[in-house]
Amino acid sequence: MVNLKELSTINKTIEEISGQWNLKKSWTAYSKYGKGKGIRLRFSKSGSERIEQAYATHYVNIKE
Repeated sequence: MVNLKELSTINKTIEEISGQWNLKKSWTAYSKYGKGKGIRLRFSKSGSERIEQAYATHYVNIKE
């Protein structure tokens, strides 16, 4: 188990390393599974756009 401060540190580290490896940021939309209207899932209690973006960002290798 980790706390929010540790998760924040992990996210920052991943972002720094991805920059060093020239990985491209790729935002991914996460929606509720099932029938009906697709409701966007939230990663944070506050719904802060900055936090939501950080948790829904993947880093991908684009071959040159």
